[in-house]
Amino acid sequence: MALLVRRWGALLCAALFVHFAAVHAEAQTLQWEATSGPRGGGISKLRQTEGGTLFATGGAGTFRSTDGAETWTLVDRGARAPDVTLDGMHFSGLNDTVLFSSDDDGLTWVRTGYGLGRIGSLATSRGRLLVASAGLTGMLVSTDYGFSWARAPGLDAQIASEGILVRAGVTYVAGWREDVGNALWQSYDGGASWEARRHVGRMRHLSMHDGALYAFSDGHVRRSSDGWATWETFYFNYTYGGPNGVAVVQDTLFVATSRKGLRRAIASRDAPRVGPGIGDSVPTLLAYGNDLLVGADNGLWRTTDVGETWGRIRVAAAQVHSLVGAGSAVYATTGDGLSRSTSQGDAWTSRGAQVGSGVRDILAADGATLYAATSVDELLVSTDEGSTWAEAPVIDKASCVLLDAPNLVLVGADAIHRSGDGGQAWSTVGLWGSAVRALAAAGTGYVAAASTGVHMSNADGTLWRPTGLREISVRDVHYDAGVLWAVANSTVFRSADAGETWARLPLGGAGVTIADITGAHGYLYAATSDGVFDSIDLGNSWRRAEDGIPDASVTELLAHNGVLYAAVKYLGVYRTAIPDPIATPTLTILSPAPEQVVAGEAGQTEIRVASPTGATRWHWRLDTPFASTGAAGGAAGATTGVDVVNGLGQGTHTVFVTLVDSSGNVLDPAAQDSVTFHVADDSIAPDLPQRVRHAYEMPRGLSLFSPVLDGDRIRTADVSLDLPSTDGLHASHLAAIGSTVIVDLGEDGFRTAIARGGRILYGADFPLSGERGYVVNFRAPLTFTLEGEPYGTPIISDAVASAPGVATDALWAFAVGVRIAEPIRDASGLRARVRNVRTGDERTALVGRDGVAVVAFVDVGRGPIVALGDTLAIDILAPDGWTLGTGMTARVSAALLADAHAVADVSVTPRRTALLPNYPNPFNPETWLPFELAEAGDVTLTLYDANGRRIRAIALGRRQAGYHGAGSGAARWDGRNEQGEAVASGAYVAELRVGAARSARRILLLR
Repeated sequence: MALLVRRWGALLCAALFVHFAAVHAEAQTLQWEATSGPRGGGISKLRQTEGGTLFATGGAGTFRSTDGAETWTLVDRGARAPDVTLDGMHFSGLNDTVLFSSDDDGLTWVRTGYGLGRIGSLATSRGRLLVASAGLTGMLVSTDYGFSWARAPGLDAQIASEGILVRAGVTYVAGWREDVGNALWQSYDGGASWEARRHVGRMRHLSMHDGALYAFSDGHVRRSSDGWATWETFYFNYTYGGPNGVAVVQDTLFVATSRKGLRRAIASRDAPRVGPGIGDSVPTLLAYGNDLLVGADNGLWRTTDVGETWGRIRVAAAQVHSLVGAGSAVYATTGDGLSRSTSQGDAWTSRGAQVGSGVRDILAADGATLYAATSVDELLVSTDEGSTWAEAPVIDKASCVLLDAPNLVLVGADAIHRSGDGGQAWSTVGLWGSAVRALAAAGTGYVAAASTGVHMSNADGTLWRPTGLREISVRDVHYDAGVLWAVANSTVFRSADAGETWARLPLGGAGVTIADITGAHGYLYAATSDGVFDSIDLGNSWRRAEDGIPDASVTELLAHNGVLYAAVKYLGVYRTAIPDPIATPTLTILSPAPEQVVAGEAGQTEIRVASPTGATRWHWRLDTPFASTGAAGGAAGATTGVDVVNGLGQGTHTVFVTLVDSSGNVLDPAAQDSVTFHVADDSIAPDLPQRVRHAYEMPRGLSLFSPVLDGDRIRTADVSLDLPSTDGLHASHLAAIGSTVIVDLGEDGFRTAIARGGRILYGADFPLSGERGYVVNFRAPLTFTLEGEPYGTPIISDAVASAPGVATDALWAFAVGVRIAEPIRDASGLRARVRNVRTGDERTALVGRDGVAVVAFVDVGRGPIVALGDTLAIDILAPDGWTLGTGMTARVSAALLADAHAVADVSVTPRRTALLPNYPNPFNPETWLPFELAEAGDVTLTLYDANGRRIRAIALGRRQAGYHGAGSGAARWDGRNEQGEAVASGAYVAELRVGAARSARRILLLR
């Protein structure tokens, strides 16, 4: 049914749709239960108590084992792993701000200590708890199990992270104090007195194994077996990250790193990586007898032969990234790859060992054919249910796939790619310059969710068009019986007219993320950061539907073969039976949505109701509900679907609908629906804003602009754009009607977008507000209108202000789009710099993750700032200010002045390999040596004294071409020789070697 409001002789659509469906009159409660997996969730903490009980903590909670890690049980999602034990009581709080205690072997925990700051070290000694926390000088001591605390005497030092160790009655502390510098302290009397031993270099992570003391210090792991008199150095590359812990098993030292997996340390050598299959991030490890337990992001691992062979213990459920179903199978992807269940989740098996953890998302399944995306954005296809895989056609960053008979394959990436022969030949059929995130069949065509809105296609998917939901980022779509739903972050929209108009539904809101939406048997289900919600009235109202699911975020839903599956964050897959439909039909009003505001004005108003073909008899009326029995009354929905009512008043109204029998009697009180909506008019409903129209006359060239309306439509003679009510007017809309530059003059900096061909090519899109001013540029005069609701007084009173008197050979605003020419892994901290050689005026802008920056020159007084013939010097700066690559220059031409912008691709690859000036210089005790490489290679830094004798060689490993400076891999020398001894003051020569290339520099050490 459609509700149309006639105004000034034109029909403005505010559609009233009534949907007939055989569903429950009342929702049934969903009872959820956990499936058996998939297992393999990450483990971030491992602990063993004095009694031998093992604890493993991950995102799913804390697990406990009393049989040597063979079997594990979930203690509780709020439970903890103990850090220390005192008098049979466990304590936990390392890296937390609160201390917890347990007196039942870790089954339950209570808060014990408050106000301690972030606890960096935790130990016990002589019946006391010892704590050091961030920002605290010295150590705190508690003699009453953490209820009260006092400062320990005699140790006025900054204690390092995990820098307290107690063994055999001796307390060891690593830290820093001004009079001794970095040092180790020890106490034999429980902390009453201390002995300090200076040790150059910051030490932390103290541990003791077989009488030997281990400490991490300045990129090394050091070991002393003779009471700190001498130290043995195990080389450890600081770029590995961490260490997160060390463990000794059968005289072999293992180190857990944050970025380079598990390392087996060897004295005076780089630590080789061990543990095939263990991920890059290893948060924890534990020596357990002659075994080593390793907690990684992809589960718990164990070796019984000093790291030669490994087995995985699947303790926790894994974090599930995606779910699809095909036939009797359900597929799930985790950080460990692809799993499959043919028993509705009772058992899961790993699929596709050859691709392993490379499979990031399972995208589609149909019979034995599967499509999946890898962690490096490759698209894979399997024709044997995931046993073997092959690379699909080169389609970068595929995020969704739709398989439909016969042999139709649609792939969503930064465009829609189509194959009509099962994936042999491909063509690009939909290209919007945005990410396509979801695809679904929709009646006689297909629907796509993209970062630019919702798009629909014809029957074979070859022609695509935008719907009325535009310029808004949509992450998922669902279609059922002529109705579309779309999810945009924290909002659900619905359309019943093939996407022409959309209404916002009452689900979501601030702080709630809606991740997925699906439906079955007339029910609608939504996965949110606040759990699962369901609706029996197609989204008009919602209720929680998560009995049996822990209080956690739900990231994915799958309705398959009568079962609803939910991927619960860190907890694997849960399932519930989808209730069967009941034969009693019901009615649902699809539009207007609850509390929707439609335009209106005093005078003739027309309501048009269109009934679905073949629908059951129904009646409707305004502002008066139907009785539960007897004659319905109201207006009958004619077979033609059209009824006309004159004189609908402005303000708030409620429309009621009911099913009737052949005699016009109410069929069932459960088969009724109502929606309250508003017809706007200032004289009757002053709290409802009035829709107006404003015309803009844009001159050729630069102008100052500010919107006077919260617009929902922008029009030119050739273009008409509907603006989504959630976001309003954006820079991309001005680009679409011809503006080549849009600059935000806000106090937080000049956000700038550069456009060509109606699309933003450099810079990100941003909303336009009446509270701010903007610079725009049009190559030719343009008239456009903006329709919407008034803001009030805009920041620029006349909305458009040009700059008369400025010569055409000079501009008061100019933008430069800069793109890094080479693929770049990490652009964080990089800045693009543009300098006008003639004036010396220099501006910079941050480089985005896509390697693009936009630099804006603006004179708010509208004086000339860039002129014809000016030379612009363009380069890229590292976070420490070093100029990367070679840079380039651009000369301002008449064509560039007309566009008010220039664009440039800048290389950041150096022309030569060179060792750059070290810092600090002179230095004591350490210095950093940045360098740049013209080609990738294995890098070695060698130090020589003034007589040319080699002092030390530092292998930096293989490095990519480019700049390696602060935060990106500069070499570091701690002023020590190969034996770990501090060298004397003096001049030294540092030499960088990469293949045949060499570069040397003189440096100065002053102690």
